[in-house]
Amino acid sequence: MRIVASFEQSIGEELHFLREMDNTERFAKNFKGNEVIQVPVVYRELSTD
Repeated sequence: MRIVASFEQSIGEELHFLREMDNTERFAKNFKGNEVIQVPVVYRELSTD
């Protein structure tokens, strides 16, 4: 049962789209100017929890 609970928690965190949006924007800021790394654009107005 602990494996299932752990999996459930991990999936829940991955599907928390507002958190993922913040992480993506932070990642993009950290690598701004790096020509090798490309980060997709985040559309906040189209994003929900």
